[in-house]
Amino acid sequence: MKIFAYNLCLDFSVKNSSQNFDFSPISYEAFLIQLQEGLYFPGQVIYLSANANKDFLDNLFVFQAEERYRNLYLTLYLIFEEEAIRQKALTKFCKRFRDKVAAGGIVINDKEEYLCIFGRGRWSFAKGGVKREEDIQTAAIREVQEETGLVTVKVLEKCPSTFHTFIRKGKWAIKETHWYKMFAPGEQVILPQEEEGITDVKWISKSTWIEQKPPTYPLITELMEREFANFP
Repeated sequence: MKIFAYNLCLDFSVKNSSQNFDFSPISYEAFLIQLQEGLYFPGQVIYLSANANKDFLDNLFVFQAEERYRNLYLTLYLIFEEEAIRQKALTKFCKRFRDKVAAGGIVINDKEEYLCIFGRGRWSFAKGGVKREEDIQTAAIREVQEETGLVTVKVLEKCPSTFHTFIRKGKWAIKETHWYKMFAPGEQVILPQEEEGITDVKWISKSTWIEQKPPTYPLITELMEREFANFP
């Protein structure tokens, strides 16, 4: 399971199910030393030996909470010895956050282009919080319509959820976003919801996304990679 902390990604993995590598995962302490020595570069994957001990999880929480680390484009593979230990650690780690739920849409049109919104300097997909007593799928449709101006969308299928952490009013939260693949028929007018900080909305083709690599978040990159793998 991946948890995104802005640009940083924490991947909770099990030793025997992780990808093969010819070296042993390093300790968290060794990782910090190497980090301070400037041995890592953006986009690098680091394998860390992980456990469910309180000290390790406390350190991990503090690490993901520091802005200088959240801005690092790194993926930390947290390698646990067993699935039971991984699950225990994941549960304990998530309890350090308040739970939030959101829903959004990966929308395509007749040309198989993807509807993207632009805000705060990056491209993303329409999503937002689920209202009290609101159905999650209904919330996803509503958010897509509100943020993009679309009137008619059809849900095609449920996609895997994503998780990311953020701080609001001095308290840390972890948000699970439920994603749905959607289809927007016809030539509909699209308009950005400017009051939500969205300044542009447009259709982007797969080829354009791959060739131009528009600025986005690692979480959205993850979604697009899944999408392109499932729908080449």
